[in-house]
Amino acid sequence: GDGRVDHPPVAELIEQPLADNQLALIDRSPNALDTLSSPILADRYGGPIAVEMSSPDDQTLTPQNATFVARFSLDNQDPLVSQLTASAQQWQQIGTGVISTEPVSIASNIFRRVRGILLRELAF
Repeated sequence: GDGRVDHPPVAELIEQPLADNQLALIDRSPNALDTLSSPILADRYGGPIAVEMSSPDDQTLTPQNATFVARFSLDNQDPLVSQLTASAQQWQQIGTGVISTEPVSIASNIFRRVRGILLRELAF
């Protein structure tokens, strides 16, 4: 795919069924990350994202594959989760997520790009 999410994605944490955790998309990055800001996600610290370090002196973690950020809110009736999310402190949960979106065919992707170019070029 081209990274587009036209319809609201259905997302769930693999560790907990969707019935217990309804996730709602807050925002997403349009571009891949240059650096990984959360070391806990790096493979060298037990996370799922393969990274490389630019140099031993520089602790910058660079993802080896295209990595995008998507933030979700958690709508959970659990009192502890509600208390944590309502507090002034930021709460994050690390987990494995599955995002389901509508498939986009290669033909419709080409048509969309050609249409965009034609509209741009024919505009007066």
